[in-house]
Amino acid sequence: MMDKEKAEKLLEDIRNLVNSTLPENDSPEERMALNEASKRKPGIITESELNEMRTLLRAQGIFMSIQKREVLEYEQKLQRHIDRMEKILEAFMLSVRRDMAQFEKRLEEYEMCKGCKFHDAKGGNT
Repeated sequence: MMDKEKAEKLLEDIRNLVNSTLPENDSPEERMALNEASKRKPGIITESELNEMRTLLRAQGIFMSIQKREVLEYEQKLQRHIDRMEKILEAFMLSVRRDMAQFEKRLEEYEMCKGCKFHDAKGGNT
């Protein structure tokens, strides 16, 4: 058996854990049950209360592991999306560099051909 102070501390810790992990939109029934539980005078914890607490903690653990898994799945999806966008950006930048190289080549050809008699005779291919 636990002494009274340890039992009170454990009960308070469990209440805080349950209250901090409940969703904000919990039902009025859940709030009433929590209020009732918090109004009880602390004392020796019965076996059934201890089992209920264990069940609550197990349920909370399961809930947290599900949330963690969902977050990890979302992060993986996000990373795949980022990778795809990076590949698209790299392909686009390669295309831009290629276009710029072609433009510079044509500009050089134009500059070299500017004073050419052949183009001037045809009416200036400028």
